[in-house]
Amino acid sequence: MDFEEEYFIDADEDEILELKQRRRLLPLRLLRCWGFSVSIVILTLYYGFFMKVGEEQEKAVQEGLEILRNLKEYGLGSKKFFGGETIGLADVGLGWIAHWLDVLEEIVGIKLLEESKFPRLFEWMKNFKEISIIKENLSDRDEMMAILKSCHENIAATAHN
Repeated sequence: MDFEEEYFIDADEDEILELKQRRRLLPLRLLRCWGFSVSIVILTLYYGFFMKVGEEQEKAVQEGLEILRNLKEYGLGSKKFFGGETIGLADVGLGWIAHWLDVLEEIVGIKLLEESKFPRLFEWMKNFKEISIIKENLSDRDEMMAILKSCHENIAATAHN
């Protein structure tokens, strides 16, 4: 697999331009780069969904759902991993979703990633967490919950003051 196949979305330029026009997302060159897409996912889902409250959080939830739809449709498609049949850079960059997102959802009290709406992403999460090196290095869920819950409580307290 060459550089472009590994690091760029499997969509032709017309599909990306249509996506850009339809959803007013990012400039074409930025949309094609997985590294930048991963950064946008992290910023939107974590900083928006988890660290905001009220209307700002509601807006971040909608943006997050849009990003998840785009990941499913234009990134993952029918492949086992974003890189194809084997794990690639995008899988590693997005791997936090497989282990952290449900913790964030539980703390915030909003279900963002529902299996009925995103069955392919759920399958990807399952496949990703079954890779031995990933499984061996996942953070303890209870520890994550305690730390992130404390962070979120501080954020919420600051927002209400």
